[in-house]
Amino acid sequence: MNLFFYSLLSFAILTSCSSGLRKQQDKIIGHLQQKEFEDALSVVDSGKFEEDEKIKLLYYMEKGIVQFHKKDYYLAARTFSDANELVDKLYTKSVKEKIYSSLMNDNSKTYYGAIFERSLLYYYQALSFFELSKTEKYIDQAGNEIKLSSSDRKAYLMSSRSTLLAWDTFFTDLKRSTNYTSIQKMDLTSKSIAAKIHEQIGTRRDREIALQLYKDALDILLRYAPAYSVFNNEFIQYNKLLNNVLLNKMNGSKLKAQGLTPEFESYKNYLQRKILELSKVLRPTEYKKLRRKLGIKTIEPKYKKTELLIEFDYINRLQSKNFSFNLNTALENIEDPNTKALVEGIGVPVLTYFALGPLGLGYVTRTESVSIYSHHNLGTELTKELGVEFQLPYLEPPKPFEEYFIEIRNKKGELKETQKVTLINSFDDLAYINSQEMIEGSFAKRSLRVGLKYVAAIAAAYMTYKSMKNDKDDSLARAAALTQFLFSAKAISASEEADARHWSTLPAFIGQVEVDLPNGDYEVFISSGRYPSSEKGDEAELPGSNKLGNLKISDDSKTLFTYRNF
Repeated sequence: MNLFFYSLLSFAILTSCSSGLRKQQDKIIGHLQQKEFEDALSVVDSGKFEEDEKIKLLYYMEKGIVQFHKKDYYLAARTFSDANELVDKLYTKSVKEKIYSSLMNDNSKTYYGAIFERSLLYYYQALSFFELSKTEKYIDQAGNEIKLSSSDRKAYLMSSRSTLLAWDTFFTDLKRSTNYTSIQKMDLTSKSIAAKIHEQIGTRRDREIALQLYKDALDILLRYAPAYSVFNNEFIQYNKLLNNVLLNKMNGSKLKAQGLTPEFESYKNYLQRKILELSKVLRPTEYKKLRRKLGIKTIEPKYKKTELLIEFDYINRLQSKNFSFNLNTALENIEDPNTKALVEGIGVPVLTYFALGPLGLGYVTRTESVSIYSHHNLGTELTKELGVEFQLPYLEPPKPFEEYFIEIRNKKGELKETQKVTLINSFDDLAYINSQEMIEGSFAKRSLRVGLKYVAAIAAAYMTYKSMKNDKDDSLARAAALTQFLFSAKAISASEEADARHWSTLPAFIGQVEVDLPNGDYEVFISSGRYPSSEKGDEAELPGSNKLGNLKISDDSKTLFTYRNF
């Protein structure tokens, strides 16, 4: 028994605290908000990230985003490529680590990333290569300026295309997995962004691919996106129903979304229009039939040659949350023969009395976010189950998406176009769904594991109490037993600290606008709120507008631009 707790304590001592990592991520975000990219990179390349090989993937994630928004697209592409290669190597290691999960603190395991995080590695890698295909020069790792020829730019465009194919393979493999059921098996971002880039590449084959991807994105939007808060006011109920469909507990035909938001309708209309635009050019004989199928009678497709992708805010921070667990189940599921023999030798009623009485544990109940601890020494309360709490990673519900508008102004400051941002996806929602699935998938296993550790700790403390107790006074025995139990409980708590590591610099939302402007140099501004009363006739900036960056429109057919509203 003592060997067990010495081992447990060793894991607790060897496990590094995640607070240092969280502080470092906070510093990175603080620098990004001020667009202090060099300072952000300095933070990434120091401290926790530099010391710990177990978070090498997280290091690549945080560094890649800073490089991308610093417009070091060559370095960003290399970083995200390295990250994807590391993911492949980590799979085998993550499987091996599960063998030791009974004692290993989650924070001491190698960080493997959530599904949506690994997916977004492809998103940024593809965009990095795409941006390289539009530039004439870049700075390499040694600080040298490298000029790009037209053939070089074309090669990077094809690298972007190859990344899109790898992204699709990532989800194809995930869907084939028979032991994994998740809403995240279908990803809206992968289809819509891939469609945009294929459309930018511009060959007939790529536009055909883009057409199919827009159709796929529409199917995913209609079936899966109502599980997101930004697309459905009743997303919690829909999420539960969708989960039942995925588990074959409910017929998919009964799945209906009731509280769809304006953001849902806006993006649905955009996808339908893109499908019609491409169909009219590529498959004119199918155009009218497709238009009837989509139910569009009055809106004619209107092509706008320039699209802007805009990333907003920061994803909600993953945190630790206490969950309650009663020990009765653990007592009934002891597998270790030594612990089981000890508990049976003592007797569950005696052990229960000892925990509730001399040890003073009591029991815990939980209603929503409120925990109630009750401590009883009376025999009438011995029927209550013993209880403890343990941690799991938790995420607050997603933030609401505000109305945003994009202003395009020429170099003279004249307002040329104002467009409302259409929401493409909510990474906040993806992270929230992932968090809920983690809790649901690990609660039973984690609670049983923690419960068994506490059972063993109580039994060990009881043996100490019994050996020191005398007929006249048991105060010393009680103190010794309590001290031993508290020591063990501290080690258990440390060994079960929730793993709240996550990709902190991801945006909360991604949206897009389309503009139709002549060639020229422009500036892009963003604001939240409503159109000014006189709309485009008003030359004043929208209240609270913030400059996102510059926009250069030329005869180059690649007219997709990315901005970040920090």
